Parts: sequence; structure tokens; C-alpha cells
Amino acid sequence: MSHEEYSKWNRRWASRNYVIDIEPRVTLSEWIETIPAGRVLDIACGDGRNSLYLAQNGFVVDAIDISIAALKLVQRGAMDRGTHVNLILADLDNYVVPQATYDLITCSFYLNRELIPSIKNGVKPGGFVIYEQHYVPYGAGLDDGNIGFKLRAGELPDLFQDMEIKFFSEGNLQELDDEASIARLVARRPTS
Repeated sequence: MSHEEYSKWNRRWASRNYVIDIEPRVTLSEWIETIPAGRVLDIACGDGRNSLYLAQNGFVVDAIDISIAALKLVQRGAMDRGTHVNLILADLDNYVVPQATYDLITCSFYLNRELIPSIKNGVKPGGFVIYEQHYVPYGAGLDDGNIGFKLRAGELPDLFQDMEIKFFSEGNLQELDDEASIARLVARRPTS
């Protein structure tokens, strides 16, 4: 990631006021009961909404982000909740997930297609991936300057086709004050 992008993310997270009762992503909260507590990697964790929720539910959480300001929010949130989250400051453009280490890897609104194989390899056999990302619906214009950071309609299950797809959905969800086209996936790494 360029220095300019790094600075942009630090400015973004440094300017946010921390909200103590922040909720996790909907897919995670819907699937939490299905996934046995274990070790989790929260990729591009941002303000830590998923990391903090998982830590409070008995998971050992590694939260990774390029922004030191974001990780400080996670640290403060963990302290406020009396829990712990392991913080990893790293550029995900150059990051390799340790192989077969995690029972769950979650990623919300970060897309680096080159990282997907590392994510799949980082999950233990029988472990899960929960992935949410904006996508471009069929027939939508492709003039958005951020198109490289959005999935094509139907792309997410293709990226995880060698895993067992437990849930997949595309559609409009309420995101902050807007509706957004969100692809959601829960996949499980085969045990053999």
C-alpha cells in the first residue's frame, strides 16, 4: 500500500469517535453459534467491531490492519470491555496468513484477490471463513472509481469454490445511512 493510502486510513480512523456499543457485522452475529470458539484472524479489522464481539464470545482474536489509529480503537474497545485482542499492524498487500492456524478468518469490506489463497490456507481443516464485500450488481455501470475494490456479481463463491459454501447471499443491506450491494459468504475448509 502506498504511503498516501496508509495516511488516508490513519486519518479516517483517527477522526472517528469510538462508540462503545458497536455491533458486529450481521453475518458474523448470525453464524457465531455455529462456529466453535477458537483462534480467529480479523482481516482489515478497522474499528474492531468483529474483533471485540468475538473476544467477548470466548475467541482468541488476532486483529490486523494497516492503520495504527484503527488498532488503537480496538485496543481501547478491548480495555473498555475487559477483554483482550492481539493487534497486528501490517500492510495486507504484503501479508501472508500463517498456514492452518485459524479456526475462523473474517474479512469485511477489504478486497485483495491475491490474499484469498492465503486466507483459505490460513484456516485449519474444518475451520470457517466469513467474508463480506461490496459488489457490482449485474447490469450496473462500471464507472465507479473503486471498481477494483468491489466484487463482480457471483464472484465471491467462485473465489472460495474449493471450500464448502455454507451460506452465500448478494443483495442490498443497510450500511450506515445508505443501502449498499453486499455479497456475504460463509465457507468451511474441508477436513480432508
